[in-house]
Amino acid sequence: MNTFSKCRRCLYGPNDSRLQRLPECWYVNGDLVGECEKHKAWRVKEFARKTYLNNGFPAYAFDLDLPHDYYGDKSKANVERLAAYVDRFQEEPEIAGCILYLYGMRTTQKTTVASWVAARLIEKKEDVRYCMMKDLMSLMTNEFDDASRDELMQLLECDLLVVDESFDKEKCRVWESGKQMPAVETFFKKRTNSGKGTVFVSNVWPECISQQGFTESIQEFVRREITKYDSALLFQDNYEAALVPKRLF
Repeated sequence: MNTFSKCRRCLYGPNDSRLQRLPECWYVNGDLVGECEKHKAWRVKEFARKTYLNNGFPAYAFDLDLPHDYYGDKSKANVERLAAYVDRFQEEPEIAGCILYLYGMRTTQKTTVASWVAARLIEKKEDVRYCMMKDLMSLMTNEFDDASRDELMQLLECDLLVVDESFDKEKCRVWESGKQMPAVETFFKKRTNSGKGTVFVSNVWPECISQQGFTESIQEFVRREITKYDSALLFQDNYEAALVPKRLF
């Protein structure tokens, strides 16, 4: 947790008996005791940070200021669209329930941008979760295990689910028998039919999903949903190409 820097209003007289019974971040306003607005904002943000980390998201993305901190110009318009998505998420159920497909080559900031979206929505008190597709498929094959079933239910019912490394046979084990596919398709259809949003993050172009061992039916479902809202967003700005190594010692 980050350290809170007290503002002038937080600094109080050491002889005030009312404040001695309260945390340092509270102040006296006439006869009323209330929380400093600066500290309240800090406390809410730190609670959101803890939730964000507990839900599996990478720490580095929480404090980003997008689109300002986004590297590159080729896909910056997509970041601006996602900023609008965050702003309208709570007011428009159709937006909250749609599927987003963030795709592109490796190191093009897809996971970073998706995590930033999650951070901002968690600050708005939305239930946003992260998982990798390989872990999701593993939970589906362990459905008779109580812990797996409970975790799968949380992922099914959360307001927004970010699924990283989606539809990539190099990252997730797809059985030749195809036994997992009905469960995968049913899971995402249930989310969509319940008005729950999903963000797929992938190195696989949406028209190539079936080439990765997933069924034509799953590919068609994804294609149909992202076509409704033009919500397949291609990312092309390679962050790694401009990365300057940071010496830690």
